Amino acid sequence: MSRVLLVSFSGGNPAIYRALNFECEDVLLDVVPGAVCYRAPAHEGIELPRHQRLHKLLGLFRGKPKAKVPDEFEGPIDLVVVNCMTSYDLRYVPGLRDLLERAGKSVCYITEAWSSRVPRYASDELRQFDAIASGCASSVKPIAEAVGRPTFYCPPAVDAPLWCAHRPMPERVIDVYLFGRQYQPWHEALREMSRDEHIFYNFDTVRGTQPFSMQDHRDKFRELNWRSKINIVNIAKINKAAERGNDEEIGFRFFEAAAAGCVLVGYRPNSPYWDELFGWEDSIFDVPLDDPAKLKQVVRALLDDPKRLHEISIRNRAEFLRRHDAVYRWEQVFQEVGMDPPPAMLERK
Repeated sequence: MSRVLLVSFSGGNPAIYRALNFECEDVLLDVVPGAVCYRAPAHEGIELPRHQRLHKLLGLFRGKPKAKVPDEFEGPIDLVVVNCMTSYDLRYVPGLRDLLERAGKSVCYITEAWSSRVPRYASDELRQFDAIASGCASSVKPIAEAVGRPTFYCPPAVDAPLWCAHRPMPERVIDVYLFGRQYQPWHEALREMSRDEHIFYNFDTVRGTQPFSMQDHRDKFRELNWRSKINIVNIAKINKAAERGNDEEIGFRFFEAAAAGCVLVGYRPNSPYWDELFGWEDSIFDVPLDDPAKLKQVVRALLDDPKRLHEISIRNRAEFLRRHDAVYRWEQVFQEVGMDPPPAMLERK
């Protein structure tokens, strides 16, 4: 039995953008008997200027104890996985070096690492790991060059049976669903359709990242996707060009929407991994960013063809189960560090 320690980040009230990570962590704990999760404090918000950050960190770490792990993990550990949003999180793990020195193998998974910001991500903490997994394909090569450690792309995933296997699937009463960031020309076009053609367009109307309950948030989010015919998708951080630079990453929404059986309409990211990840028929109805009129045409044609919507919905769920359950990502992590996946991983696949 592998002795696996998962270091995660929560804090008193973690932000919504960490929710998918938590869901994937639960899958690892299910398929690795005896695996334990240690939750460290989370870093939230925009990084402080350097001089303020140094003062804050000095105050934070002065006299802070080493990371306390469960008693059964005293002594050697086969694998330590640190699952963080950005490498800034690593500064909030007291005793990290001690943990990694006790690990036979270690991997740091960074959900968000934009290639233009890699020099800021390439911290001394990252150099302590045997391998780095990046949730952004465009940053794999820059991280490897900056840190000098094997780096690989590990795309998003969800607890696929939880998302895909709902029986019976609820009636899809929401015509179009857009969760999170709004690309304004598209949003205005869909608002026009809602007003003029009376479609049910569901979208966020409040900006915020802290849910009352993370579990309630995920449950409600799944329910909304299960009840949506079309989900509008776009490149990650579509309205944060200064942050993402020229990177076009396949964001969380593509995976969550397909898992729930929604029909994906939106912009197909220019990613070398697209065909590998979403290479099945009608996985997306591609719309140019500068053509909101085309978006309306595609949405209208799909809503007028319920039989096609239903067929695509079933195909999306089936293809997703074969590719994007979190167990595939954890298997990849084990393989990248030369460890055999435990039997429960293979059984789940």
